[in-house]
Amino acid sequence: MYSRLLKSGCMVLSTVCVVIMPMGCKKTPYVAPAPHTQAMCSINFDADKKHPARLDNEAKACLDQVALDLQKQLGAKAVVVGEADAAEKERTAKEEKAALRNKHINIEDLAAQRAIIAKQYLVKEKGVDAARVSVATSTTDSQKVESYLVPSGANFSSDVRETTSVDETKVMPREHKQLQVHKRLAEKKHKRSAKRVKHSA
Repeated sequence: MYSRLLKSGCMVLSTVCVVIMPMGCKKTPYVAPAPHTQAMCSINFDADKKHPARLDNEAKACLDQVALDLQKQLGAKAVVVGEADAAEKERTAKEEKAALRNKHINIEDLAAQRAIIAKQYLVKEKGVDAARVSVATSTTDSQKVESYLVPSGANFSSDVRETTSVDETKVMPREHKQLQVHKRLAEKKHKRSAKRVKHSA
């Protein structure tokens, strides 16, 4: 520290700091931390016993936020992970066993259905590119869908363990199956009515 006296008689104190770098020492460049998967909101399916894979308003609000986050982070993707409780898993296992003897047996995998319904809402209702949303199931014992945001460069499989990807071509949500049944019944009814009209004519 040194001082100097100004003509006005005021004394100004100054401090000089000198940093001495050793010979040959190089400054280490900053390396940004690797991005990781971020857990977002959860969707509960335990309230509606008759429709255990239907989205309610709270579920839609959760998925609205997922869509908004994807809109803000254009390089990110989302993963929705469906879960089923012990009773639902046991019922699915029995259906899978029965399907080995009868290919017409309907297998209802609620964990996969819940994940697919969540994705369909994001794609059809919120306009999210289907390629940016993946579906999976978890071994967790619950009736939920967990949503995750996967930034560019992050690895979901490494960040979130014990999940299995879903083959979307082999799973049809219960509501869609019911619609198809109603459609087939309506078509049969229409054909019967057409035959009656033809015979009466």
